[in-house]
Amino acid sequence: DCMSLPRHNLSRRQVCGGGLALAALATPYISARAAEAIRIGFPVPLTGPYQEEALDMLRGGHAAVAMFNQEGGLNGQLAQLLARDTELDSATGAEVTRKLITDDRVAFITGGLSASVQLAINKVAKDAKVLFNSISQSDAIVTAPAWSPYTFHEALTPHATTQAVGRYV
Repeated sequence: DCMSLPRHNLSRRQVCGGGLALAALATPYISARAAEAIRIGFPVPLTGPYQEEALDMLRGGHAAVAMFNQEGGLNGQLAQLLARDTELDSATGAEVTRKLITDDRVAFITGGLSASVQLAINKVAKDAKVLFNSISQSDAIVTAPAWSPYTFHEALTPHATTQAVGRYV
């Protein structure tokens, strides 16, 4: 019963001072958090037949991160792109993704480039409940069992591509 609680006559200055003291307790956490980079995992085939395309994507990723950081990041928190070579191999893609999540503590994953490798990356990210933005065409990634609320897909599916091109041709 709040009627039986003792009443304290606190001045506005005391209340403001108490609020500032509580805020000061959180300052070390906020400062440390702002200094920590937002790590973005970027598993792509830096070697093999898709190497040149992957290197173009990597240059684009570095440009995007540089622009993001030049604008001050997200509330002062800057980004860092962590590229890893999938070697155009599903098992390697899964392993480097697992390490990006567990060892590098990435906030999210983007990449893939190959349909089969992106499915392996997606499985690891989905199991870890880490966001994954796929950059490869695939019909399978938007259907069960690959579908996940953690999966985003920016490329057209091959079905959508053939429908668009087919009408044009």
